[in-house]
Amino acid sequence: MSFVNGTGRRELGIIAIALGLCAPLVATRSLQPLQQPAQLRPGIPSDVAGPPTQDTLDTFSWQLFVALNWPTKDGQADRATTIGQASATPRVWELYTDPIDLFQSSSLCPDEKPSADTKRLRMSRDKTGAVDGLDVQAGSQWPLIDQSRNFALVEIAVNDVHKEYIAANGLTTPRGIQRHAQTGAIVFPDQSMEVKAAWRLFPEATDPQTLARYYTRRAVICVSNEQSRTGQPLRIEGTVGLVGLHIVYKTRSQRRWIWSTFEQVDNYEIAYKPVPGLRPTFSNGGDLLDPNRQPQPPPAPGSLYRWSPTQPTADAFSPTQVARCPNEPALPSLANTRWQAALAGVAGVQNSPWQYYRLNTTQWFDSADRLQPKNKDGVAVSRNSTLETYLLGDQTIAGQVPAIGPVVSAAVVNPANSTLADTIVATIVAASTPERTGPYTWSSCVVCHQMAMYQYGPNGTRDVVMTDSSFVFRSNLPAGGAVSAK
Repeated sequence: MSFVNGTGRRELGIIAIALGLCAPLVATRSLQPLQQPAQLRPGIPSDVAGPPTQDTLDTFSWQLFVALNWPTKDGQADRATTIGQASATPRVWELYTDPIDLFQSSSLCPDEKPSADTKRLRMSRDKTGAVDGLDVQAGSQWPLIDQSRNFALVEIAVNDVHKEYIAANGLTTPRGIQRHAQTGAIVFPDQSMEVKAAWRLFPEATDPQTLARYYTRRAVICVSNEQSRTGQPLRIEGTVGLVGLHIVYKTRSQRRWIWSTFEQVDNYEIAYKPVPGLRPTFSNGGDLLDPNRQPQPPPAPGSLYRWSPTQPTADAFSPTQVARCPNEPALPSLANTRWQAALAGVAGVQNSPWQYYRLNTTQWFDSADRLQPKNKDGVAVSRNSTLETYLLGDQTIAGQVPAIGPVVSAAVVNPANSTLADTIVATIVAASTPERTGPYTWSSCVVCHQMAMYQYGPNGTRDVVMTDSSFVFRSNLPAGGAVSAK
């Protein structure tokens, strides 16, 4: 998992091709009875109940998912409703703050304000003249393109605790971060939260039985002139459906955050309550290694992906082929079955869309400060097919995080041994068994985010501050030379 992993302006955009990512395979998992029932409640839990185990952490993730996706009224859960009701009403997390609004004054869609009726999705951010496209997947230079040839859409939000810490400590500018770094570290308080969502744009003639399997919103998609095929900013209206959701939450017992990631069940397979004619969103359901699919030429160096002003928004590009990778930890089947059943059985709600989501992984630290859960190679892997689609193949954990070199060599930014060991193990496994690296993922939320830092000045590691696993600073502020060397 990688949140707002900004890497500056891209020097080369490689076109999204029909990649055969890997064949679907679900590993086995030890099944133990869950200690906590699937109770649908609106309140966001403050911490994990009971001893930390994978089951209690997975239950906690589901509790968070339900509470954050409760209908909202004035920014709080509307306790007069229940999850599954008020289908056109925003969810609690949707009224959190877009980091773009914390760090910069965006000129993209200035007249479009979030409302109860219409969602605003801004597809770029401007870091003092360098425009980054939010359509590009974490750790890569490729966008995710669905089978209808529409770009997947990305949204990031932080809760009030997270936002107020940044504002209260003057961390909204490079100079403010420099001042803070001279007096103390950046350490977010308990109850801080970051959310990252992926959405699909539905063609206008989408079958209602397909729409019923998603949380949907009417949306205005704002595209900058740098990303537009017309050379002018675009305002695209349509219905969007939630396909992926990351939740990163700091609690008293998990000071290195809890990392939860969810997906819509139809992203790359039709397995949960299939209906006739239903097709995966990001897979054609056929041969994932189609030799007849050829890569298309990349855009010009330094350019962004160009959007069509009408659907299909990615009409010049090929759809992506997505699948689950064999070395991902097994899906938490017991937890998912229990919570999906509870969401399907909400009184007075027919065919609730929330039952069509599932937890992929919860990453957390045990009492010995070891990152959990591990895959069969002893590595903590976590991936969301809609938010880290391309963290695959020979892109080992070491390879996907360019900062691994200076992080290991500089004591001031040395990460904890438990996650560093994961990096080493993943790299050794990949290097010693190259025949296994092609269809495998080495994505990891924590191993990537532990490298999160911000360079506020020009003097390399002397002008760098670690940012407590958050990429919001690096992604929304100019880096290197943003303040003077003095």
